[in-house]
Amino acid sequence: DGVCMIFLLLQKRIFGSYYWEHIISELRSQAKLASQGAALFNEMLCKRIEQDHQRDEQTLSKITRSLERIQEQQSKLNQLNNKDALILTESSEHFEVIRSGDHYMFEYELEQQDEEEKQDEAIAVQEKILEVLAANDEDENVDDTTAQQPRTSSDTQELTTTSPTSLPVITTTTTTTTDIILPTSTSAEATSVEPKEEKSKKKIKIILTKIYLIIWIIVDYFIDLFYRNSRDYYEVSIKLTQMKSDDKIFQHELMRLETNIDQASIINIDQMAGGDQSNQNAYQQSVSQSINSSKRSRLYRLYDSIFYFSMYRSEFLCYSTMILNLITSGALLSMPLPLSIFLWATLSSRPSEKYWNTVLLYTEVIIVVKYVFQFKYYLSNAEAPDAYRLTAINIIGVDRKGTASSIADLYLLLSLFFHRSILKELGLWKSAQTTPNST
Repeated sequence: DGVCMIFLLLQKRIFGSYYWEHIISELRSQAKLASQGAALFNEMLCKRIEQDHQRDEQTLSKITRSLERIQEQQSKLNQLNNKDALILTESSEHFEVIRSGDHYMFEYELEQQDEEEKQDEAIAVQEKILEVLAANDEDENVDDTTAQQPRTSSDTQELTTTSPTSLPVITTTTTTTTDIILPTSTSAEATSVEPKEEKSKKKIKIILTKIYLIIWIIVDYFIDLFYRNSRDYYEVSIKLTQMKSDDKIFQHELMRLETNIDQASIINIDQMAGGDQSNQNAYQQSVSQSINSSKRSRLYRLYDSIFYFSMYRSEFLCYSTMILNLITSGALLSMPLPLSIFLWATLSSRPSEKYWNTVLLYTEVIIVVKYVFQFKYYLSNAEAPDAYRLTAINIIGVDRKGTASSIADLYLLLSLFFHRSILKELGLWKSAQTTPNST
């Protein structure tokens, strides 16, 4: 009775705390935004399709203009050939005949292209690494080099909002500028006087400096690669965070009105709106400070980029754990999970909520059934010799095994819950009701 009384008082304390109200508002806002992420992804997809359509139209217009210019040039050449047909003789030189089909037929006015061709980043990284390796090994100012670190500005976002209810507009600029500062060469007279020990120390310092610079160049490349692949998820998470903040403020004020409805004090609605605006401005400042990744260290930005890239490909983690579970167990109970990947999940661009709920429920049932059959209820469930391996219990997968299969089952369950939390956080747990127009 005393223990029950303690638990009841603990529950009363928890349910009456502000943290419980925070959890309630979090769950309510998450339920409201369950399909908002899918709608935002569809909107971004429609915008990209429209941009691709406009780009195709521009290229077609350029091609048609080029063909028209070529036709005009060809018509002019035909007129000149008709006029000069009587003048031409059989003793015309060879280069004149070659000149008649030269590239001047395709001359036209140069047009400025809207998008410049970007160099492959992998090639740029290779060039930087070769530049570091090709530096002079007999340099002197090594200490200045180690003090200078490659400066990188990667994924700086500007968050601007037009109204409290409008979605934030994020301008993402991914540029990586790595300034490699290598030591300058000194005169040959100064190096000849120095002893051999100092020269060997300088060579070691230069080698370590080069390794240091190469590592940071590779880290910057992977940061940009991960951010570029998970850019959509990053933008959607920022937008959903802003929308969730607005919904939390609204719910908090409603709960405050419900708790203070019996009091005699009069609530000034204008002051309440001003407080909401101040809270929202403070939140926007915190978000803008948090996304200013240029001031963060490389290790933090690498961790952040890997986290968003794992969010971008979290379903592949679940698929790989399903296959790993089948490999470790090799039973009929684990067979439906890999089959569901190819017969259900991959048939759509994004698996539905029904699929993940089914996989979660089936995995939980498998874990419970395997746990129950670990006890020796009857002789057939005991450890059988090698001659009796092809029994029904072993084929189904409820025999008594080691810890490898149970760890694989628990790892699969954790990966499924991790993917479920990511989908709910990004508003992708439920599919969007309607696809937004491209306009």
